[in-house]
Amino acid sequence: MARPHPRRIRGSRIIDDYLDELFGANIDRYTSDHLSVEASAKYDVNDNLQVFVEGKNLTDEPEYYYFGSENRLSQYDEYGARYVIGARLTY
Repeated sequence: MARPHPRRIRGSRIIDDYLDELFGANIDRYTSDHLSVEASAKYDVNDNLQVFVEGKNLTDEPEYYYFGSENRLSQYDEYGARYVIGARLTY
C-alpha cells in the first residue's frame, strides 16, 4: 500500500487588528478607526526547503491620533504596505 503524500502547505494566517481608543490614567488620547491586515503563507518544497510569503499593512491605512477630539491632531503615521518573499534551507 502506498503512503499518502504528506501535506506540504505548512501554514497560512491572516491577522487583523482594529484600534479606535487608547485608555489609561490621565490619557485623553484617541485614534481614528484603523484596520491593519497581515497575511502569510509557507510551503514545504521538500524536507530541506521551505518558501514563504508575508504581507503587512495590506490595507495601507494611515494612523491618526488625537488629544480629546479630531480637531487636536497629536500624531500621524503612514507606513505603507510591506512584502517579504523568501526561502529557508535546513540541512
